[in-house]
Amino acid sequence: MATTKIYLRKSALNKKGLAPLRIRLKHESKIKEITLSGARVAPEKWDDSKEKVIGDKMLTHRIQAKKLEYQAALNKAQTLGIDINLDEIHEVVAGKKKITANPTSKDMIVFKFIEEYIVSNVDLAYGTRKNYKTLKGLLELEYPKVKLTEIDGAFMNALELKLKKKGLMVNTIHSRLKCLKAAVNRAYELRMIGKPELRGFKLKKGIVIKSYLNLFETKELLSYHEKMIKGSIDYNILRSFLWSCYSCGMRFGDCCVLTYEQFSIDDDESVRLNYKMRKTPRIISVVLNKTALGLIDYSKIGTKEMVFQLIPYRFLNEDADTLSMKIEARNAYINKRLKLLIKKAAIKKKVSYHISRHSFCTNCLTLGIDHFTIKEVAGLSLKVLESTYGKVIDQSKTNAMKLLDE
Repeated sequence: MATTKIYLRKSALNKKGLAPLRIRLKHESKIKEITLSGARVAPEKWDDSKEKVIGDKMLTHRIQAKKLEYQAALNKAQTLGIDINLDEIHEVVAGKKKITANPTSKDMIVFKFIEEYIVSNVDLAYGTRKNYKTLKGLLELEYPKVKLTEIDGAFMNALELKLKKKGLMVNTIHSRLKCLKAAVNRAYELRMIGKPELRGFKLKKGIVIKSYLNLFETKELLSYHEKMIKGSIDYNILRSFLWSCYSCGMRFGDCCVLTYEQFSIDDDESVRLNYKMRKTPRIISVVLNKTALGLIDYSKIGTKEMVFQLIPYRFLNEDADTLSMKIEARNAYINKRLKLLIKKAAIKKKVSYHISRHSFCTNCLTLGIDHFTIKEVAGLSLKVLESTYGKVIDQSKTNAMKLLDE
């Protein structure tokens, strides 16, 4: 078993009384130690049991990230059955060398591959790794001995049938199969297996009519919001929801981290929002309409203050995974509160925070705003816009035609 540990070399204090932090790699009887550059701390500031620097979260995150890199390289070598050379592991982390698979890697178990190459890959988004972790758990339970080379069209069809019998929703099944297909394609890209033979299998995504609030309903909700007690948690929840409906269809996670630093005032006195989407690296720049502008505090533009205060400010300085987990937990709570608020506003629809995005896109289509503009403002592809939101408009047209019968 190969392990990693961070420790403080107290015997090497410099003139300022600071000691270097080192990573110790251990495999069987072999040990290698690497000094972390720019990582010196006072002995009283080091918590050896938790391997963290007291009072310095940024340094703690940096050294923990480096530790994860070394551990991932060790795990990968073990999984591929490679003889571990700790000097080579250090070169791999330094980017001077790559771990190449042995010919026997084609016999690798599928769930182990997903765990090693995807779930453990900290460069991937938290949500992506979470989806693959669910798939890994499913395969480990149902197919613990299935190898990468055994994933073919017949296996995918059999798995799809099994998931249907378990009562999973169509789109949930689609997500699991999509992840598995991507995983074996990844193994092929790494030249661990030959090209996957998936003929006879086709991914099927269910047709879902997205719920949304129409123009009248969003206006009613805006009127209800104006009567609420300002500054209360419910007031802020509904304010952020309406902001998404009227500004640019901003996702919940982006609303959580939105600060007034991301707003600026143009030469013509209009207020512009500039932000980078968390889900994709896309930059959104949009001039706010009067309704959206009325939902923020104009006097705070340019400051570091959070716009909606849906999560504590300190989480903005946490690592990506910690922030994502906090947003996920908060989203569940806010969806519960939002359901009660929508009910109090006498709107009879099942809602979640995300339908604010659906509402924005659908209402823009209803108003005749062109697809390209919506795509740029909401930060989505034309394909998603037409396939996901176009169906909602088709349904509304159908309902409108039925009114003629009445």
